[in-house]
Amino acid sequence: MRRFLFSDLTDNVNHIKSVICDDLLTARFFSPPNSPKDNFCVIYLRNLVDNKIVNEGIVFPIMLFFQNRSSGKPLSEVLKEKIIVSSQIQLTNLMDELFAGLLSGMTVLLLNNSTECLLIETNLRDVRAPQEPDNEKVLRGPRESFVESLDFNIQLIRRRIVSTDLHLDYQVIGKDTKTRICICYMQNLVSPDLVSIVKARLARLNFDGILDTNIINEQIKDARYSPFKTIGVTERPDVLAGKLLEGKVGIIAEGTPVALSMPYLFIDNFYSPDDYYLNVYFASFGRILRMIGFLVSILTPALYIAISTHHWEIIPSPMALTIAHSQQDIPLPTILECVVMLIIFELIRETGLRTPIGIGQALSIVGAIVIGQAAVQARLVSSPMVIVISLTAITGLINTKLKGLVIFARIFFLLMAFLLGLFGIALGVLLLIAHIAGLKSFNVSYLAYFWPLSRKNLQDHFIRFPKQNIHRQGEQEHG
Repeated sequence: MRRFLFSDLTDNVNHIKSVICDDLLTARFFSPPNSPKDNFCVIYLRNLVDNKIVNEGIVFPIMLFFQNRSSGKPLSEVLKEKIIVSSQIQLTNLMDELFAGLLSGMTVLLLNNSTECLLIETNLRDVRAPQEPDNEKVLRGPRESFVESLDFNIQLIRRRIVSTDLHLDYQVIGKDTKTRICICYMQNLVSPDLVSIVKARLARLNFDGILDTNIINEQIKDARYSPFKTIGVTERPDVLAGKLLEGKVGIIAEGTPVALSMPYLFIDNFYSPDDYYLNVYFASFGRILRMIGFLVSILTPALYIAISTHHWEIIPSPMALTIAHSQQDIPLPTILECVVMLIIFELIRETGLRTPIGIGQALSIVGAIVIGQAAVQARLVSSPMVIVISLTAITGLINTKLKGLVIFARIFFLLMAFLLGLFGIALGVLLLIAHIAGLKSFNVSYLAYFWPLSRKNLQDHFIRFPKQNIHRQGEQEHG
């Protein structure tokens, strides 16, 4: 139900105070000496506005205007068009728009004997200085990241893409939070179907509060219960700008430094911002290492369990004797020994992340060395198992984008190896490939650019070709 303003100034002010129960809500009444009937009131929340703008851009110009008022236009129109100094002024007669503006940092100007008010932009724009994101550090390249201000984040994108083809569509979502979001895309590169799908999924969102882009991510992504990501996340404006130039769509939200990009394909898990700031040979070698590290991290424990449990015959005799000797007097079965060691490593890693930086790093290093060495000396775990878990842990840290997936994949392959040996691992790989092949990200095949193998797919996917040999990627196939 639409509610309109009252004509009486005092009634409007009392109604606003009854709805917004905040001690910082300030209502300043003014009565110009030359026009005592033209009372007006400025209402704002002190912690959300810039007082200098309120005083110098609103109150002072109005007081000067009333000293020699001569216009025959309605007072609200004159104030909006000629008197008040502000980058944004909105004229409204709706209470809902008044409350939305007031709670977002705007100042409300109420006039006596008028059913309209002015919403004036006076937001206090305190913006955190951009810093290099901890999860996306680079050896060479820009060091700035997104911040919690949507307008500032859009400015960072505009600095990198100076083109009229960059389209920015703004929306407001969240019944209570009224969160502003921006959908970004390059009009000349993006698929119209992709933009339509993104907007349609956003239109279906029905939440009281949107506080972070992860809430949007969980609701609009494909395959919600799959461990594979189908929407990319980044805190770097240069990364998002690069995604837009590939024909993808980005989403930036107010109040969070994390932006989304879509579609997100399987090959995107192995990209790094460093790839485009380093020599093509080093960049390609690093990308291949990340792919190898992913396979080693999820398969190494399973291979050790399969061989030491079901397939001793394929191990050379000296190595088999060494492993068998190391497992003597170990109280736990091999599979349980492996699971316990993996859990201990994850506990150490998680503890290191949640504690202060200096303490966390020392705790991770000392904890791993002390616990590993003590466990071997106490004959609780075997030395080969410590080596296997260490290799698994190191390779798992190569690519943090796949952290969650790697944990689930390790457990899955461990169970398959324990039950069926190498045949179980082979079956698990086939099931994993079948699952990946069946995924889509916004109607784009999850294995796009990964399969089939071709020279075009090799340009900037498995390896990075020189920039002049890479064509702009705006032609993802939808269907």
